[in-house]
Amino acid sequence: MGRFKKIITKTNAKYLLSEVVLIFVGISLAIWFNNWNENRKTNSTKSIVLSKLQSEINNNYEEIENSIQHLDTLIKTLSDFKKISNFNTAFEASLEQLNQFQKNHPSFYKIHESKKITGSHLYNFDGSITMYFEITNLRFIALETAKTTNTLGKIKYDCLYNLEDLYSQKYRVSRLTNRAVELMQEGDFEGLLRNLKQIRQLNTQLIQQYEKTKYTFNDC
Repeated sequence: MGRFKKIITKTNAKYLLSEVVLIFVGISLAIWFNNWNENRKTNSTKSIVLSKLQSEINNNYEEIENSIQHLDTLIKTLSDFKKISNFNTAFEASLEQLNQFQKNHPSFYKIHESKKITGSHLYNFDGSITMYFEITNLRFIALETAKTTNTLGKIKYDCLYNLEDLYSQKYRVSRLTNRAVELMQEGDFEGLLRNLKQIRQLNTQLIQQYEKTKYTFNDC
């Protein structure tokens, strides 16, 4: 009887051990599959976000290129107007000076009244300014989405560093652009000219940063 009990005990021990092993393997497989599934979802999300970021960057690149041309024209116009008027809508200048300015920058300054100064070749001009300022529509949606989905933590450091630097520059341009609108509304053309030159400089840096970031995207 004692021997029979001993055999039953060994059999139970083997059975229990096999059950423990099966349970351990089952749990391990479940954890592995869960991790694999989560990684698959993360990689899928990462690919989508990177694709959106790249598309956003390309669109902003085109916006910046167009903006630079517009800024160059506006900066030149304001600089030339400062030379003849010191940013006053009523000023003294020769007829030749004003004609040359209006030839180079048509529709910017409209004369309401002009009067020749006695004994001089100069005229008193009084008028108004019409200025068109093109606002660069920079987008930040893809980056904000990447932050909310925690995808940035999966991007390689070098790529992430370039992205953060790029978007930091974009935020600065956006803030300066908003300030430019305020200065234009306030009629502070001196401040506006300085502001536009800053935007122009930052846009040039942005173009260079875009070129650099574009080549690192495939290795993010």
